[in-house]
Amino acid sequence: MRVRGWVSDVNQPQSTARYQRFFVNRRAVTSRRLAHALYDGYRGRLMVGRHPAALLFLEMDPTLVDVNVHPAKREVRLSHEAEVHDFLSRAVQNALGRSVQAPSVFAPADLAVPPDPVEGSPRVSVSLGRSPTAAESRAAFQLQAPFLSASPDLAPPAWEGMPLETFRAARFEPVAQLYATYLLTRVENQFFLFDQHAAAERVLYEVLTAGAARGTPAKQSLLLPWVWEPSAEASAVIEAQREQFEKLGYDLEPFGGGAWRVLAVPAALGEGNKVRTLLEGLADDLLTERIPRGWDALVTRAACRGAVKAGDPLTVLEMNHLIRELQASPRPWTCPHGRPSFLRFSDEDLAKRFHRV
Repeated sequence: MRVRGWVSDVNQPQSTARYQRFFVNRRAVTSRRLAHALYDGYRGRLMVGRHPAALLFLEMDPTLVDVNVHPAKREVRLSHEAEVHDFLSRAVQNALGRSVQAPSVFAPADLAVPPDPVEGSPRVSVSLGRSPTAAESRAAFQLQAPFLSASPDLAPPAWEGMPLETFRAARFEPVAQLYATYLLTRVENQFFLFDQHAAAERVLYEVLTAGAARGTPAKQSLLLPWVWEPSAEASAVIEAQREQFEKLGYDLEPFGGGAWRVLAVPAALGEGNKVRTLLEGLADDLLTERIPRGWDALVTRAACRGAVKAGDPLTVLEMNHLIRELQASPRPWTCPHGRPSFLRFSDEDLAKRFHRV
């Protein structure tokens, strides 16, 4: 199999899923499985209620594609669906991981999260493999509204993309912490404004996810295990989700009467009251259905609850440490909920704002 095409930048989501087009062996198709693979590639990068735009051309052995599912031949049935799903999901993840369009501090509010491109071409900026030819692109847009616009050509990105290698190699110089929430840093003539909670949330999410993927979450064994006595309802939730909690790094042991003995906690969170509060909060989130059951929702909420908060004062050393950790992250551009982790602007942007140029 191979896939070509474009997917939208993580900082340019849409409010609907209408700007997604799939082609299998040059045939325009609809496929829930392919759509799910697209969203899976964006997992942890988009805010709830936001959607990617995509124009994807998948090529595979024609004998593995059944086009006789629907009279119009738009729906297809794929053999080896799981493999196709994982292949497309990984391709999207890899494309999104290479670069991102860092939003500008001075971009108009309606461009920070761009509006649906109804009157203009959709801004799609990240390519996968060899890009489709101009003829393929025009045919795809002309074939299916609402992609059609005054010009069938793809609009250029609103700002230049930033390769991951460039971001990782940058030497960010902390200038100030603003409102105990944002970290103002400088790299030559560029300024970057980091959201400390979004950045810390991404870092913690990646640490917890990586440990779970290895099957060896980093744990901190407690010299003095503590006994936790949740309500009967909460205890039942913990029992049902015990495996997921242990993937985070908790080591829980039934202690009778619905109580639990906590033998170890996630090493990334330390050993204080924070880890106990986090455990109790996660159980309450599941019990009250503020988050659905399952690993993805649990690790995302754990990262949010456990990360540095807006309003927490940080020293210069702590700012440097947080930014370096974010630079090492495989997906530093957004928090797991899809909010940008940083914005940027230049001295030229400032000069324009003060009408000096």
